Amino acid sequence: MANSQKTALSQMMQLVLLLVFFFSGISALVYQIVWIRQFGLVFGVDIFSTSTVLAAFMAGLALGSLLFGRLVDRRKHVLMLFVLLQLGIGVFALVFPVTFEWLNQLYLKLDQVLDVGFYGTQIYRFALAFLFLLFPTTLMGGTLPVLTKVFVRKLRSLGWNVGKLYSVNNLGAFVGCFLAGFLLMRWVGLRHSILLAAALNLASAMIVFV
Repeated sequence: MANSQKTALSQMMQLVLLLVFFFSGISALVYQIVWIRQFGLVFGVDIFSTSTVLAAFMAGLALGSLLFGRLVDRRKHVLMLFVLLQLGIGVFALVFPVTFEWLNQLYLKLDQVLDVGFYGTQIYRFALAFLFLLFPTTLMGGTLPVLTKVFVRKLRSLGWNVGKLYSVNNLGAFVGCFLAGFLLMRWVGLRHSILLAAALNLASAMIVFV
């Protein structure tokens, strides 16, 4: 009886974590689409803003997987690490309107001091925007190895469990991309789109903590 209850609890926990990782995928792509639009105002050229945000995302996902993949093997309370990652992403999103304005002010000051031409200006804007976005994207990159540690208990089920996590997260990314591009930015605007995505991260942290 005790074993069956434990198994049911474990299955319920896995379902909850899959749902939370689905939410994580939604929020990540909402951020990506909104950030591309926001930085388009900075660069003035959409291809530069798109390249900058995508570069920061890919680098952050790689760096986060590497750093937190090593860290998670040393921690006893793995789920608490996931909670902290979600909190970090959500808090960054909440303060994004303020920090983005600070970044804009920095751009204006540098534009007054530096005279490096059009492409030179775009390069240092890229560097600052890349570093600015590297923090939250690194936290996003850490979520997969952390949840993999929770799901994978036996090597023979490694592929299936990682496949479930990756597919659910990518399904959330698809939903988030559609919502941000076709609905949210039109209905509620850029700022509120970010706040809704932040609410998903904070709600996910709360659910997993509970």
